[in-house]
Amino acid sequence: MESSSCICCISVSLKAQEDATCVRSILAGRSELFSELVKRYQDRVFAILSRYERDRGRVENMAQDVFVKVWRNLRKFDPRKAPFENWLSRMTTNVALNHLRAEKRFRNQLPVSQLGEGALEWLQQEDDSSSLQAMEAREILDHCMADLTPDEHLILTMSEIEGHTSPEISQITGKAAGTIRVALHRAKKKISDNLIRLQGSL
Repeated sequence: MESSSCICCISVSLKAQEDATCVRSILAGRSELFSELVKRYQDRVFAILSRYERDRGRVENMAQDVFVKVWRNLRKFDPRKAPFENWLSRMTTNVALNHLRAEKRFRNQLPVSQLGEGALEWLQQEDDSSSLQAMEAREILDHCMADLTPDEHLILTMSEIEGHTSPEISQITGKAAGTIRVALHRAKKKISDNLIRLQGSL
């Protein structure tokens, strides 16, 4: 087990060194190497953004925004502080956060009547055997998350869907671990309260 862990650490370290070397080469004038970084990490960027936006076209636009920001801020990358992958992930989550803030200003809450009769049954089940359509499940989740702040939405998604720990979220977002734990608690409490109110309205 220890040997396998060491091999994994070495692999990550080598990858970080390769990325840092690539960035230095780009900054030294080999701008064509930037496309290599894009190819290497575009799937990761898409995977992160897809947690916050379902529309493929919007995800593509957001991904383009991410790499534009990466290009413009490449000189700010410091491999002594964090690997390029972590730096990129933080920038990607910032783009997602800005997107959530923009959506929050213009979003219309979904009427309860449009959620589907099976939605509450799905939420109350502990297994995945429900025949509820995925769209209904996502609609009721969106409804119950409607009054979360962008920060709470982001942190809840990173924790509950992506499986990040509080220290990991702290490293990616730049927020204190204590702040993250408080935001996560508040987000869960809001969703719980919304579910209770929603159940009482049907």
